[in-house]
Amino acid sequence: MNPSTDRRLVDEAVDAYAEWREECVAVWDAYGRWKSAPRADAPLAFAAYTRALAIEEQASVIYASAIGRVGHLLTAHIGELVLPAQ
Repeated sequence: MNPSTDRRLVDEAVDAYAEWREECVAVWDAYGRWKSAPRADAPLAFAAYTRALAIEEQASVIYASAIGRVGHLLTAHIGELVLPAQ
């Protein structure tokens, strides 16, 4: 791989992480709405919560895939890492 490809993979991983975290917040928001929903609105609020969970799960799969590619870069370049002098 080359440095521009490496940088793109890292950028994709960071973006995927940010997206996943946003979806995590959306899950908690949806859960809060379901938890506090009036009884008549609870089924719809629960449906919104389960939809938020599905979206968060998909974001986590994308993030895991991106991290897998970045992890491969770390393994490929481990010899290039320089530890600070002690």
